Amino acid sequence: MKVYSIIKAILTVALLISMIPMNVFAESVDYTEEADDYYKVVSQKDWELAPGIVESEIVINNDSGDR
Repeated sequence: MKVYSIIKAILTVALLISMIPMNVFAESVDYTEEADDYYKVVSQKDWELAPGIVESEIVINNDSGDR
């Protein structure tokens, strides 16, 4: 009986966590800054999907070109 209570608690926590939008966990990173010289922006393309909504494709690589 105790096992079922633990399983119910785990499933409840998992359900509550899944209700949180993923952008809450996303870190806002600006790859165009030169603060970190390890990665360089190779190309960046922006598309306006709707007014105020922009999709960006950013290709980055390190100085040696192997990442």
